[in-house]
Amino acid sequence: MQSIARWRWRWVVGVAALLALAFSVTSLLRSTQGLTIEHFDAGPIPITVFHDQAKAARHLVVVAHGFAGSRPMMQLFAVSLAQNGYLTATFDFSGHGRNRVPLTGDLQSIDGA
Repeated sequence: MQSIARWRWRWVVGVAALLALAFSVTSLLRSTQGLTIEHFDAGPIPITVFHDQAKAARHLVVVAHGFAGSRPMMQLFAVSLAQNGYLTATFDFSGHGRNRVPLTGDLQSIDGA
């Protein structure tokens, strides 16, 4: 009897996880409706620009991630700012995300940090 109860519990948890995943993906896709999202590289630096087509961009906001972060982690901020009329850009620092330039860690050099 315990194995059947355990199997049912795992099945319920699995279905709940799939429903939560589906809800999250649809919410993310709905949040970007009406936005122009452009991906390009400026040399080794990958950049994503968000802009609401229906609103004239008032200002440029550059969203930078912290240590061990990346552009995708900052997408929620960028989408929110773009929906409010800001031209928003995100990028990956050296050694993070899709940036191919390694982080040297040399704190003695201006280029190392």
